[in-house]
Amino acid sequence: KGVAAEELFALRRAHENLILPPPPQQITSEANSGAPQIKSAASLALGIIVRNREVVLLKRRRTDEGIEWGFPARSLLENNDKEYVLTREIQNETGITCRVEKKIHETATHPTTGLHCYYYYCIPLHGELFNGDPDENAEARWVAISDVPRYIPNRLTKEVGDFLDRM
Repeated sequence: KGVAAEELFALRRAHENLILPPPPQQITSEANSGAPQIKSAASLALGIIVRNREVVLLKRRRTDEGIEWGFPARSLLENNDKEYVLTREIQNETGITCRVEKKIHETATHPTTGLHCYYYYCIPLHGELFNGDPDENAEARWVAISDVPRYIPNRLTKEVGDFLDRM
């Protein structure tokens, strides 16, 4: 089953890349050399995918920032379409196609990374959860909302915690 799902996802990703071009990267010129440089991320979009009182969490392979488990997320450049970039990343990382229902919260500084963060409530439309990015993530899992604080200790904002409590 797992192999067939991964092959199906690879075909779907190839098809998606044919019909949905990747968003343009923001390029700047380095003042001294004139060589094009890609700007570094200024913010982070995080997707809170909710289904039957569960959310998707990803276990990161690299934990050097002190983050082991987290919501699917994508670094953003200054002019990225946040919702487009996030839903594309969620599909690539988890195999789940979703839509953004609403922005839950925006915070000036993530407690661990220091990035400006946008938290979005996402509704899954179709797809089976699996780890679509094994180089970055060790595992993808549906987790009961009541268990989220055990996976993400001391990093949930009050607004995100309140949102999960209402689900």
